Amino acid sequence: MRLSSSYFFLTLLLFVAYSSYSQLPQEEQLNVRVSKEVWMGAVFHSNGFGVNLDIAKFKTYKKKSLLHLELINMKHNKEYKMLGFGDESAKKYVYGKLNYVNVFRVGIGRRKLIFEKFRNNGVQFTANVSSGLSLGCARPVYLQIYKRDFNGVPIAVVPERYDASQHGYYDIYGRGPRFRGLFEYSFNPGIYFRAGLESDYSVVPEIIQSIEVGIAVDAYLNEIEIMANNSPSYYFATLYLNFSLGNKFY
Repeated sequence: MRLSSSYFFLTLLLFVAYSSYSQLPQEEQLNVRVSKEVWMGAVFHSNGFGVNLDIAKFKTYKKKSLLHLELINMKHNKEYKMLGFGDESAKKYVYGKLNYVNVFRVGIGRRKLIFEKFRNNGVQFTANVSSGLSLGCARPVYLQIYKRDFNGVPIAVVPERYDASQHGYYDIYGRGPRFRGLFEYSFNPGIYFRAGLESDYSVVPEIIQSIEVGIAVDAYLNEIEIMANNSPSYYFATLYLNFSLGNKFY
């Protein structure tokens, strides 16, 4: 009799649990079954732009582990394009710019669901946090430089690596070849931290279509110099806006 009562009680518990799950909103049931999320993004930040890739794997219903990959360029806030001396048809250049700087980030973090959507046309809010390695890649700037005769008359224009101590405004014709200096990169290792709030507005449950706003900080072992006559820096702090598109896998 006691055994029969135990079976009855266990059956009742299973029935209640199943009924509770079956009454969950459809979106929530789908979220519970999500094992992985993958999305790509275009990021615009306060000092440039870039692209990124994120992969999130199931940890709990509202928390996922995150792998973040990102490649961006880093400009100086005093950069200003101008015409060279003597010929307005020449390509514009940034006076005083010493190096083009790109940043590659790879790190791990957490993805936490803060507010889920309860209907297809709703909005879901998620917090994304990651940290890891940041590699600063600096490539020297080449400009078209006037070569003059003994009387100071220009006789040729040649590409040279920009040197603030030798090249003044009247020595510069314009921007140099786009890919000159491509094999002269210097690499500076460091770390980064990135945190943002993501708003997913997709109307299809399996699709990620989102906008994220946040802050990122990169810190390096050695100083990185972008502009002449401006102090080089060990770190860069930027605000970003990220547009992403991806997919959920069950």
